[in-house]
Amino acid sequence: MATFVSPTDVTPGTRAQSSSLNNLDAAVVTAFGLLPTNAALNAGTVTYAEDTGAEDAYLVALPTTATEYIDGMSICMKPANNNTGASTINVDSIGVVAIKTTLGEDPGANEIVAGIPLELRYSETTGYFYMVQSSTASAATAGVYALAAAASAAEASGYAGAAAASAVSAAASAATISIAGTTGTGAFVLATGPSITNATLVNPALGTAASGTLTNCTGLPIATGISGLGTGVATFLATPSSANLKSAVTDETGSGSLVFATSPTLVTPLLGTPTSGDLSNCTLATPPAIGETTPNTLRATNKEIFKTASADSPLTAAQCSRTVVSNYGMTDADCAITLPTAAAGLLFMCVLPAVRARYFRLTAAGTDKIYLNGVAGSAGGYVGVASGYATGTAASFFTFKASDGGYDWYCVPIFGTWVAG
Repeated sequence: MATFVSPTDVTPGTRAQSSSLNNLDAAVVTAFGLLPTNAALNAGTVTYAEDTGAEDAYLVALPTTATEYIDGMSICMKPANNNTGASTINVDSIGVVAIKTTLGEDPGANEIVAGIPLELRYSETTGYFYMVQSSTASAATAGVYALAAAASAAEASGYAGAAAASAVSAAASAATISIAGTTGTGAFVLATGPSITNATLVNPALGTAASGTLTNCTGLPIATGISGLGTGVATFLATPSSANLKSAVTDETGSGSLVFATSPTLVTPLLGTPTSGDLSNCTLATPPAIGETTPNTLRATNKEIFKTASADSPLTAAQCSRTVVSNYGMTDADCAITLPTAAAGLLFMCVLPAVRARYFRLTAAGTDKIYLNGVAGSAGGYVGVASGYATGTAASFFTFKASDGGYDWYCVPIFGTWVAG
């Protein structure tokens, strides 16, 4: 707490200066200012403070600030939250201290109640704040009286229950019974928790049964008697057709009837890529005619492609994948066609049915080389025939992995004179 500092005393036998008297007067005023107000004394709130902390961690600031915890220190706190168990308090930021019951135990859950003032006293011996009055202790005392009253009520209820049992036993012998608050007709059944054995109930409203076995029950409607079914499932269960199944599922593809594995008839299906199959009994479409006169067009089962002028350059990788490259339709002008960049798996046959007084060359792309009968050409070089070649001049071209790790072209002449450059 704040302390009073006394001014310097006036030496006896000396003249008292006005400043000394003024200091004394100011000190008295300050001292009275440190005292609680009459209103606080009369209301008993000198050490009252409202909690601003969290549950189980209470924080208060006293009207007169304390600077240390002293033995017997008393505070009255108005908690902001119920406690959930062991709790602490921090007064004027002096430090966190545990709160205990008068038995030295942690308070139980909700023993500190929000909005209900709680008186605490500090002990230097233990370093704890103790609850002067535990609401749980008061509740426990009240509980003892309540239990005693409940025991008396239970005993009285026992007599009432015996009387009721006798009344029910007597009523059971009658053909019918009329009791206020009952529902339906027939034999008498109590509403709460009955155990019904081999009884026949006519049109009862059962509510939600705690348990039951429906082994011998019939007549459950699918559409209204089962909950949790997806859209269309109840309709399919009642009428299991292909159309109703399609309505019940959400990720189907295609339309028509349900298909099973053995001998189905599929109408215009999109099969994708099957992992296996047997086309022995299938009718295949008639292949197109072999041969094509339009440049750059792949046709027929042998995939023949025509290059007739330098403007038709280059060849693509697809046009060099097991194809026949021909100069059919070549005009009377030189024809130089650039090969695609050498890569794994390229293979084609070059045949020259059109004889012209012009050369026909196949040129390597970039730094690729063409090996003519095993002799490496220059990077970006060509292999071809000069003017005056014979009709049907032909050679085979394919790619291979060279010593540098890349791919190059290899040319094997079949007919005619092929040269490199």
